[in-house]
Amino acid sequence: MKDPTGVTLQDGKGNAINSGNPVFSGIFSTKQNAQNATSDDGNVTGDLKEGSYYQRVTFPLAENDNNAYDFGDGIVSQDGKSVTYIREITVKPSTSTGGGSNTGGNTGNNTGSNTGNNNNSTGTGDEDDWTYYYDNYGVVTTKTDQDSYQLNNHANEAIENRELGKDTSWKTDQYRTNREGVKQYRVATNEWIDSNDVYFVGNEDDWTYYYDNYGVVTTKTGQDSYQLNNRANEMIKNRELDKNTSWKTDQYRTNRAGVKQYCVATNEWIDSRDVYLIDNEDDWTYYKDPGVVRTVIGQAYYSLKNRANETVNKRALIEQSSWLTDQYRTNRAGVKQYRVATNEWIDSRDVTFIKNIKGIVNVNEASSYYKLYNIDREVIKNRALQKDTSWLADKEAIDPAGNVYYRVATNEWVKKVEGVYLDTNAWY
Repeated sequence: MKDPTGVTLQDGKGNAINSGNPVFSGIFSTKQNAQNATSDDGNVTGDLKEGSYYQRVTFPLAENDNNAYDFGDGIVSQDGKSVTYIREITVKPSTSTGGGSNTGGNTGNNTGSNTGNNNNSTGTGDEDDWTYYYDNYGVVTTKTDQDSYQLNNHANEAIENRELGKDTSWKTDQYRTNREGVKQYRVATNEWIDSNDVYFVGNEDDWTYYYDNYGVVTTKTGQDSYQLNNRANEMIKNRELDKNTSWKTDQYRTNRAGVKQYCVATNEWIDSRDVYLIDNEDDWTYYKDPGVVRTVIGQAYYSLKNRANETVNKRALIEQSSWLTDQYRTNRAGVKQYRVATNEWIDSRDVTFIKNIKGIVNVNEASSYYKLYNIDREVIKNRALQKDTSWLADKEAIDPAGNVYYRVATNEWVKKVEGVYLDTNAWY
């Protein structure tokens, strides 16, 4: 369905209830991806291989007061002004008719025909006298001086509601020029981008890009560091990743030679043979924060998780034991874990985290005295801090509930409550 003109939604009486033509999204690899997408960009680029793909088709609604209509499998927007259906697209194996169909581009075969040997495609507005150059494989990356860039069709007319976002990359297999010096790259069937809007990277290796592939890659330990390459697959001078370090990735690419690389920063790629990939549905974020974790009183031992958040068999930490940590991680569900060994993590609910500080704890008149605790959060009898006094603090502790404590003597801690303040700028 390339032309949405005239496509309508009708009520039971045959009256149209959409207020305009539907909008088609990019192509998605699964129905679930299409249903859950927050944008219409799609997550499939390059040639569509044999199989099933999915596309969002969104109809603007003329009326839907009080959700008056039942749209079946349609997804109605929160404001009730549009409904989206998921369309399945089946790609069948291509067959050759001997006519030179070009199978490059992002969304299928170029169906324009060529006549004679002058390379001018028929039906494309020959007033501009386009000359076509085929088998020009590569990647074009849009510039960043505006939010999006217009696509034109084969006749060089602007395509309504079809643009490329800034700093995005797209495969191309051909370009065309006219007598006025205009140059355009083909990025999909019947879709062309002006050369002034993109950077072109010649791509003899024919990279295919896979987006929205979120996870974490961890470098191996066979050497001290691992080389990074740029988008053109050239080594980046003085840019390497240290061994046994972790990096977020959101996409990868492959070429016809079987090379696979993960993107770990803008225009920086690491070879898949140099890393381990952890699929990261929980979207972990990692933070450096060295210190010590001490398991709390409550159970005999506490289980450990690996990098994929799976329980580690026959590995646990005993109650009231202390362990060095160098980092923690959190996910969108609010889970927080501390790393206590290579690929071993303990839940923050099972430990008190302790780190070094330098400061003065001041206690004021909000209370006549302030209780002291040991590191296991047990109240110390017959010991307290008198109001309006100051104490040197060298450590800070955070318990599983998020309460903060300052160490003011050997195994004596005051809890941060009203009237307790830490001054890290004081001289001592």
